[in-house]
Amino acid sequence: MATCSPITADIAFSCSAPQEGGIKSRVIIVNYEDWKAATVTTDGSTNEITGITLAAGGKEGFEVAVPLSSNIVATSPSRGNEGVPTYNHIVQLTINSISQADTEQMEDARLGKVVIIVELIEGRSYVYGGWADATPEPRGIGMRCTETGENNPGDPALGGSKTYTFSTPENDPGELHQPHLIASSFDIDGLLTPTA
Repeated sequence: MATCSPITADIAFSCSAPQEGGIKSRVIIVNYEDWKAATVTTDGSTNEITGITLAAGGKEGFEVAVPLSSNIVATSPSRGNEGVPTYNHIVQLTINSISQADTEQMEDARLGKVVIIVELIEGRSYVYGGWADATPEPRGIGMRCTETGENNPGDPALGGSKTYTFSTPENDPGELHQPHLIASSFDIDGLLTPTA
């Protein structure tokens, strides 16, 4: 009989230094094929990703900034039992743009896949749509834009915005892991510069 994932450590709560919550008001989107071709490193004790190097040839991540961090909703609910418990990675973005060029760019992710890096206020980040295995090697299903450009032009508060939802594709297998934590020591801004 197999014994899977036994609990092996205590989890303490610090009254003097509780974990800070919240995210920053931007994400970095990396095309899925570029994520899969990247080189990643992880910390041997924390298992956090400590480095992501995109392959040569002009590969880069793309920043999407939003007015408020509440314009980003990132979740990873459990998916139904498919033999092995899995997760749906979901990132919803409400961007303050109705430009045709921005709309078409976001809609391109209906057919192609992406991973999305969500930056935490406390310094670390999560990668949604991907994770790193023990090798370490980039893994994951990626996400597609499943709801494109929902808006209500008559709403004075949100009429100048559009909401896009990226999620694990419905007909693909679920993600084996929750979003992978990226260490604060890794500067995710480096992903915004095209590789040589």
